[in-house]
Amino acid sequence: EGTAASRFKDAVDSDTKRERSRVLHEIAATMKRQVLESSLGKEFSVLWEGRAQLGTQGQKKLNGFTENYLKATIEVSASRDLENTIQRVRAVTIDGEELRVTCGTEDTA
Repeated sequence: EGTAASRFKDAVDSDTKRERSRVLHEIAATMKRQVLESSLGKEFSVLWEGRAQLGTQGQKKLNGFTENYLKATIEVSASRDLENTIQRVRAVTIDGEELRVTCGTEDTA
């Protein structure tokens, strides 16, 4: 049952597999954080996708991805139409696993 590897004579036990997986997930999270931190202050092109969500103070929140597939978010005035466009932005903060960006004077960080 399972993969061929599960039938090997010296198969790795489940506890060891779980521990290895946990360690790899920790490493991946650390590396992702390092990439996000190294992106602060840099400029990227972002494709703004999907529908805008209600942001704060009458603004709307948009999500998109940079050219190197980092998730980016921005809050802009409700009248600004960025959906399905590519905009040049600057990464200003990290929010969880996303970059908060700005692309003009009316945007918030």
